[in-house]
Formats: sequence, structure tokens, C-alpha cells
Amino acid sequence: EPLLRELFQRHRPELKLYAFGCEEITEEDFLEVYPMLPGQIELLMDITSNLRSRSTRAQGDDHAIRGLLQLLGELFREQKLGEREVRDLVTLDAIFEVQHSALEADVQTTLSRIFDHPSVRDDALALRAAKAVALLELIQDKKPTDAGLVAQCLYRRLGDGNQTKAVSEALERLRQANLLGYSEKHGYKIQSSAGQEWEREREDIGVTGEQVAEVVRGKLRELLGAPDRPRYKGRPFPWSAFLTDGRHLHDARVQDSRDESAVTVDFRFLRARDERANTVWIQRSDADPLRDRLIWVVGDPGAIESIAREYARSAQMVKRHGARRESLTKEKARLLLEEEARLEELEKRVATSVAEAFLDGELYFKGRPLQPRSLGSSFAAALLGAGNRILPELYPYFCEIAVTDAELAQLLEKHLAGPSTKFLDNGLGILSLDAGKYVPTCSGQEPSRILQHIELAKGTSGASVIAHFGGPPYGYPVDVVRACLAGLLRSGRIRIRPEEGPEITSIN
Repeated sequence: EPLLRELFQRHRPELKLYAFGCEEITEEDFLEVYPMLPGQIELLMDITSNLRSRSTRAQGDDHAIRGLLQLLGELFREQKLGEREVRDLVTLDAIFEVQHSALEADVQTTLSRIFDHPSVRDDALALRAAKAVALLELIQDKKPTDAGLVAQCLYRRLGDGNQTKAVSEALERLRQANLLGYSEKHGYKIQSSAGQEWEREREDIGVTGEQVAEVVRGKLRELLGAPDRPRYKGRPFPWSAFLTDGRHLHDARVQDSRDESAVTVDFRFLRARDERANTVWIQRSDADPLRDRLIWVVGDPGAIESIAREYARSAQMVKRHGARRESLTKEKARLLLEEEARLEELEKRVATSVAEAFLDGELYFKGRPLQPRSLGSSFAAALLGAGNRILPELYPYFCEIAVTDAELAQLLEKHLAGPSTKFLDNGLGILSLDAGKYVPTCSGQEPSRILQHIELAKGTSGASVIAHFGGPPYGYPVDVVRACLAGLLRSGRIRIRPEEGPEITSIN
């Protein structure tokens, strides 16, 4: 006992950090149950109770306490715990050795395959981890079987350090060999025969580069729904967006804007490093046709590629088997539910990876690079920050005047009387006051630019005028363009040729 007390005092920090259920362990707790640990008693109670409720092999035990006492007796006899070195602890893989016969037949069959699998049969840590998972998955409704929990349950000697990294790698080796399954909600579990078949079918689904790009496109569309609209002189500007991946998608529409006055984001999901080079995009972003776009070049697309492929496979499995849900076996129905949960989790991971990859990339506008993370800590914040920054440059001739329908109607009246001040010289400059009378001089910048455009084009449609002056560098609202056209018509500078009927040359 003195030796145990000394060992406990010496190794208490490691126990608290790395052993199961030892966060609040005291010296007396340790001495009372050694070579087990206090938290293991409740853990084994839960495991034996679930074994009895699930497995026909364990139905003979009427009480959890009786089952636990039997387990402890067998454990001490078969594992010869009394002969071990003082400092050794009971681990879950040792408990497995006296409990595995009570597991369901399908689990035991898979475990036999694990023990004989060429890639892991000589991997001692992987085999210990598999044994721990076989028992821990019985209580996954209470506690997910993650690498941290498995590592704690395999802590076997006082003084051992943190085993989480090594155990996590061993679990992943088992999962890669399709011997363990994994979900974010429940963690690792022994892969059933049906589960192995399901995983093989899943892995056989081919995912093309174009499909990956389409996944990215969909996630960018979702991400664009989060940021507020950028504002300039009090007016919000909508987002418009395109995606190009350099292989399959070129200017593929991500988000459309019915308003010509938009901030257009040009996402570049480029795999090759040289395609993402800073020198390339400084030059390209300052030349037509990209000069009026906010170019956003992805950082490292590698993380997106792998997760997007997993997402596409999962979506295909849900689509394939969800269509015949009612006819699936009980096990297949369970696997479908797990796949749906996996798809939901992958959706979040894809969105996160897309956001992070672009945040690690570079923004360009008119030959000037911008660091996304300097503009905001999230995708939405960075995009909004970039939009607000470029708007004065994108729309240097922006007119913040808003014209109502009632005000526009004033310009179409036969006699001008008390028109809105928005139309006068201090506003749009459509009207001037001359000897007490309102005259349509159209001397303001807005009507003058519109007239010049019509003259240079030698006539154009109203829709074309609205589109031209709605976009950069003007950003004129539709009602402003209409008011200017009404003023130009009133002044006799333009005439309107409708599809049907006579030509209109004046308001009268």
C-alpha cells in the first residue's frame, strides 16, 4: 500500500489528464479499486447492462451487479492481475478478453476479420483499439466513441503519457481498411458485414472534377446568403457572383442579381498553384473584362477536394437508397439513417472548408490585391468588408437621388408646376428655373451622360440605357434613368420610337 500511495502521488497529473474518469480522483479512491480505476466501475456497469439487453448470449444474467461481479472474477483469474507489476492498470481491451463471447455474432465475425486482416494483425495498438471500440459502441447513446475516450480506456500503466495521437492514428488505419465505421454523432464502431458492403459501394462511386466544382458552386451560393449587402452613400448594393474552375466551369452563375447595380464577385477555384499566382491576377484584374469584378482566388483547394468528394458520394448513396427506403432490410435502413446523418455533417464541413479555403486565398480589384482575413475573420465579414471598400471605386459616378413614381409623373405633365427639387440644378439638373418658369435644360451630369451615350450609339433601346447606366461606373437607379429620359424627351433632345404606333417627339 505505501508503494501504491507513492506511485499515485507521483503520477496523479498523468492520471487526471490521460486515464478514464480520473478528473477528480483522490488517493483513497485510487487505493480502493486498484488495479482498476474508479470511473471504470460505472463504465463496466453500463457496458454489461447493454450487453445483456442487446445480445442473446448474455440473456442469462438477471442483474447488472451480478454480471459485473462475474466479469471482475473472470478478469482477475484469466488476466492474472495479481501477478502483474505494481503500477499496471486494467484496460478495456483486457476486459474485452473475458466479455467478447457475449457480443453479437456479426460483431464477432467482423472482429475475427480484423484480427486476421493483413494490414492490422501485427499492429498491436490497432488491435487493442478495436477491442475497446467493440465494447464502447454499446454505450454510444451516452458517450461517443472518439479517439480521446478510446485512448483513456487503453491507459495501462501509471506514468504513461498522452496516447491520444497514437490511438487516433490506429483508429484511422482501421477505418481506412473498412473495419471500423465512423460518424460525428456516435464516433467509431465495429463495421458490420452489411456496413462493409455499404462502404465498398460508397467508395466505388466515382466523383469527377466537374462534380466537385458543382459542390463548391452550391456552397458558395449558400455562403453568399449570409453577408449583408455592402452600402455606399446609404444605398445597399446586391451581390452577383460567378465561378470558374479553369477546367469545367467558366463564368458559371453562382448568384444572379436583377439589379444592374450590383457588386460582382468572380470566384476562382483553381487547382494548380501557378494558376493562382499573385502576379497573374494583379495583371488580369486590371484588364477587361474583369476590371469591374471583385476577383476572389482560392487558397489551397486540397481540403475542399477531399471533403467535396466525400459529400458527393454520400449524397449519391442517400439518393440511391432513399428512393427505396420502404423495401430495405433493417440493417440497410439503419445504414441509410447513418448515411443521412453523415451527409448532414459533411454539408457543414464542405461549407466550412470552402469558406476557409477562400479566406486563405487572395482578393483582387483593379490590379490591387486584398487580404481577406484583414477585412474580416469570417467569409461573410471579409466579403462585406471588400464590398464596402471597393464600392466608391466601382461606382465613382453613383447618384444617390431616389425618384418616386409620383415625382416622375410630374415630368410627364403638360405644364410644369411645382416639380420636385430633385429635378432642379442642385439635384439631377433636368430642370432649370428661368424667369419664373421651369425649363427642361437637362444640363446636369446624369442627363448629359445619358444623352451622350444615346448619340454615340446612334439610338438605342430604353432597356439598354438602363442596363448601361445601372452598371459600373454609374450605378444609376432605374427611376433616375427614367427621369432623365423623360426630361430629354421633354427638351426635344430625344424621341421615342415605340414598336407600334407613331414616333413620340415630345411630352405634348
